[in-house]
Amino acid sequence: MHEKTNIFVQGSMEIRKIIALLDATSKRRKTTGEHYRLDRLDGSSYLDSFPKWQWEITSYLSELRAKGEEPVYVDICGRADGFTLGAVKCYSFSLQPVPNYFLPSEHRVMVSGNIFSGKDFNSFIQLLRKNGSRPAFVTFEPVAGLQYYTPDVANGLFERIVYQRLEGNLRRMYDLLLPGGFIYISRPFQLDDMREFFAGVPQEKSALALRIQSFCQNRRCSLQINRTIFGPRFLIRKHLERKKRTG
Repeated sequence: MHEKTNIFVQGSMEIRKIIALLDATSKRRKTTGEHYRLDRLDGSSYLDSFPKWQWEITSYLSELRAKGEEPVYVDICGRADGFTLGAVKCYSFSLQPVPNYFLPSEHRVMVSGNIFSGKDFNSFIQLLRKNGSRPAFVTFEPVAGLQYYTPDVANGLFERIVYQRLEGNLRRMYDLLLPGGFIYISRPFQLDDMREFFAGVPQEKSALALRIQSFCQNRRCSLQINRTIFGPRFLIRKHLERKKRTG
């Protein structure tokens, strides 16, 4: 009994250390000004190599506008907007500070926050809910990778916590997503792909691909995977709600 208690206490202490390390990394990046190294300005550029996906997404946003709705685009870990895709309202959530010259409006909202901070991301989700903004399209492609947060493969617990936090945020965003909406996902960590590449692991069998496939299976949503020289890219689509029959 005492042995099990000691293991539990040690595990809890290790988890707290890892969470503290993630928080310290974020604070250090803010202090030194070393934020995500690259930004995209236009959300459509994420889809330049995937014309079929771009057509599916723009067609869906066009359908929403035809119904009198105002499609919402959200960029996570970037500061792009989605106006050229057909979005009417755009939000971004990035560790990058909001530029001094930026003037927020009802159509363009930029939020500075840390994706590994539950408080920051929950506040962002609450902002979307408060504004009645359910995303139709979400992108997650840290252009330079979340390099400072790359999990240590030698520390399995660290790796699990990092991915659990990312998956938890994906779940929150998915729950808010409009029926029929899309989420585009790129690799969060560059080194993970390199290790698997040299090990000869097929992209659709990579650890990230298996995690996302499991996520989609649990929610019965569709998933498309594209292989690229930079690693796999994923497009999740939430199923449309079926209309109830009357009579």
